Amino acid sequence: MTTLLAVAVLGATFGTGCTTFSDNDAVARVGDVELSSERLRDRVDARGAPQGEALDANAVREEIGAWIGEQVAVGVDPGLAAAAYAQGLFASGSICFEVIVVDSTEAAAAALDELRAGADFAAVYGERNIDPSLDGTTGRFPCVPENQLPLGTGNTFVDSLVELDDGNRLTSVQLDESGAAHAVSRFVPYDELGPDDTALVLANLNVDLDGFDIHVDPRYGTYETSVGAVVPLG
Repeated sequence: MTTLLAVAVLGATFGTGCTTFSDNDAVARVGDVELSSERLRDRVDARGAPQGEALDANAVREEIGAWIGEQVAVGVDPGLAAAAYAQGLFASGSICFEVIVVDSTEAAAAALDELRAGADFAAVYGERNIDPSLDGTTGRFPCVPENQLPLGTGNTFVDSLVELDDGNRLTSVQLDESGAAHAVSRFVPYDELGPDDTALVLANLNVDLDGFDIHVDPRYGTYETSVGAVVPLG
C-alpha cells in the first residue's frame, strides 16, 4: 500500500550583468521588478549547474519562467487565490489533500460517512488507517502542482483528486485490483493551509496574466501566457 500511494502521487552563457538596467538588457521584468543576468546565474547555480560552464538553454528558460511565476504570485490578491483554490485543481493549478487508506469498500464508505457527519479527520485516520507510512503526517500530503500529477495516465488515485474542491471535499477510490486497499481523500480547505502551502498555491495559480506587464529579453525567448512558461522564439 505504501508503494501504491508513493507511485500514485508522487545553450546559454551569461556574464555578470548588473542589477539595474533597461528592457534592452534585462533578462526579464514583471512590472517594475527586474531579473538581472547575475541573479539568474545565481538561481541556476543553486540548482547545481557546473560553475563556469555554459548553461543548458532549457534550464535557463525554466528558471526565468519560475522567477516570473514568483513575481506574478506576489501580485495576486490572496482573496482571489482562495476563491480559485476552492474551485479545485484545474481552477487553481494545485491541490492540497490528506488520505486514509482502508482495506475494503465497506471501510471506505464508513470513513466517508463519519467525515461527512463532521468527525475530525485525525480521529478517523487514527481509527481506520492501515498504511503506517502515512503516520508521520497523519495522512497529509504536501500540496502538489497540477503539472506534477500524472493525470490521464490511468492512475485512478491521481484521477480521483480531480473530483475534489471546496464543495466536494471527500472522495474514495480503490487502489489495487484485489480490493484490499482503498484511499479515502479529503480536500484541505484554504483556511487550513500553512504558509508554505499558500505560497505553493499562489505560485501555481492559474491566473489571467493579461493584466501583468511581463517582458523577457528575446535572446532567451518569450513568455507564453497560455502555458505559463518561457519558450524559444520561432
